Amino acid sequence: PSNISPCRDDLKNPDDRPALGLIRVENELVVGGPYIVEPTPEGTVVGALALEEDAVTDVGPDVSARHLRIYAGDGAWYAQDLGSTNGTRLIQRNAHAKINIDPNEPVQLRAGDILLLAFSTTFFICEVASSHPGRFRPNEKGRQS
Repeated sequence: PSNISPCRDDLKNPDDRPALGLIRVENELVVGGPYIVEPTPEGTVVGALALEEDAVTDVGPDVSARHLRIYAGDGAWYAQDLGSTNGTRLIQRNAHAKINIDPNEPVQLRAGDILLLAFSTTFFICEVASSHPGRFRPNEKGRQS
């Protein structure tokens, strides 16, 4: 997925902190999402059987029930492995480094990074406009109105 570019900056809502978008990718093709994570300390849980509101369950068969939490804090985004069986790795866009995310040791996420959950699930990370109704409404040309 190295030829995928981060989401366009003009999609951000200038009045609010941008939400995070998770785009599921397989063989360099988009197969799911975008799933929106609002910038809150609670964030969103990703997993095969995650039951939390706004949980992301579009994952492969080897992803744990509650695999990962993505949340905002101190002006940044973080990913926290929740003790998954098959692990989580982060490919940092700028450093081209692959980092194993240790359980309960959050790592910072940035637009353009790639999350690898277990062996089957890949998410591309981008910032998007907030999904709160009424705050951002694209017009028919896709621009903020």
